[in-house]
Amino acid sequence: MGMASPGPKIGKVEILKNMSINITSKVYSGVPCTPTTRPVQIGATDRVQVKGAPFGARMPWQQFVDLNIAKKH
Repeated sequence: MGMASPGPKIGKVEILKNMSINITSKVYSGVPCTPTTRPVQIGATDRVQVKGAPFGARMPWQQFVDLNIAKKH
């Protein structure tokens, strides 16, 4: 059996040796929320009128992508 190709080199240096790449993706569908007549700061003690039913609306879809590249010398 033959050996695997060592990968790309610059001069005598194997540039991808001991390298790792991780990609993580998270996707959330519309999370329930309660619409109000005006914005209220989280933790505020004042009350505000609710538009519609509690948890009767949905937040927009959200997607998060994380990229981590590491190389040991």
